[in-house]
Amino acid sequence: MQEQADQAQLVEDGDNEQPTDYVYYAKLALGLYFVLWVPGFLINAVYLAQALGEERRTGITPPGRNFLIYLLIGGMVIPVLGLCVLVIISMAQVGI
Repeated sequence: MQEQADQAQLVEDGDNEQPTDYVYYAKLALGLYFVLWVPGFLINAVYLAQALGEERRTGITPPGRNFLIYLLIGGMVIPVLGLCVLVIISMAQVGI
């Protein structure tokens, strides 16, 4: 109920700008994750920070924000799991 009142107040104030679409930036980050992990992570973090700031400023969730969040989580979990698998394989080869 409070969100509807906030959005109504934004419309009354004349501040009804459309939120930026972050889907393109999320796709860019996804592509960079496959090519090089660090640039993909940096692009993802920068645009996620912008999307969250825009959400706080306007009160409207911009398109692509959740995509950026899921990419950030996936971009952190998959490399850590891969590293764990490599450690387990190397420990098995050594005989530990």
